[in-house]
Amino acid sequence: MKSIVIAAILLLAPVQAGAECAWMLWAGVLDSDRQREWSPSGPPRVTAWRPVAAYPTKPDCQEQGLRHQDVDTRYSREVVEYNCFPDTVDPRAPKGSGR
Repeated sequence: MKSIVIAAILLLAPVQAGAECAWMLWAGVLDSDRQREWSPSGPPRVTAWRPVAAYPTKPDCQEQGLRHQDVDTRYSREVVEYNCFPDTVDPRAPKGSGR
């Protein structure tokens, strides 16, 4: 019986760890040179992404993104959009061999 319980714990531990996910708040600087060319039907183009902070849940990340957005719209000339992505996602240019 002990061996069955131990085997079950060992099998389920990686599943539980994999289910947890941190969320990264990313700031995307928008292409302000082409701002006038943006159409209402299409999103503006992000020219550069930078990581801001990590949060344990998506709602926490989104709340902080809204706070950052509110501050930026009041005090900055730079046009920035904030997005939350799982910590496994990097929105910057894909890395690879170029094949």
